[in-house]
Amino acid sequence: MPSILKHTECPACGHRHHFCFPGDDLTAGQECEYLCPETARKARLRPPAAPEIFRFPPQGAVVLQRVEHPALQIAPAAMENEGEGDGTVRMQQVLPQLKDLAAKVGGLDQLAKIVETLRKARE
Repeated sequence: MPSILKHTECPACGHRHHFCFPGDDLTAGQECEYLCPETARKARLRPPAAPEIFRFPPQGAVVLQRVEHPALQIAPAAMENEGEGDGTVRMQQVLPQLKDLAAKVGGLDQLAKIVETLRKARE
């Protein structure tokens, strides 16, 4: 059954829309991408609360698509060969994904803060 977010504020235009996720597993905080019907710009949304489940979405609901994070999925695979050679090849493979991830979180400084926070939490 599709999930519906009623009267949710659109980050692209500031107006409220009904959003529809066609899958069964939309959760609060899960990042989704959509095309704003008023500005025709791609935007991202993290549902602030759990969505409602409906048999049929309301007419005109904006369709959400889940955002996959390839940098988070590829980087661990690249780390499997850690310690082989001087690491230059591995770094060249991972660097584009790191740049994409840094752009998504607000820059390299912000990414460094997140990494440091995660490192402290793990210790």
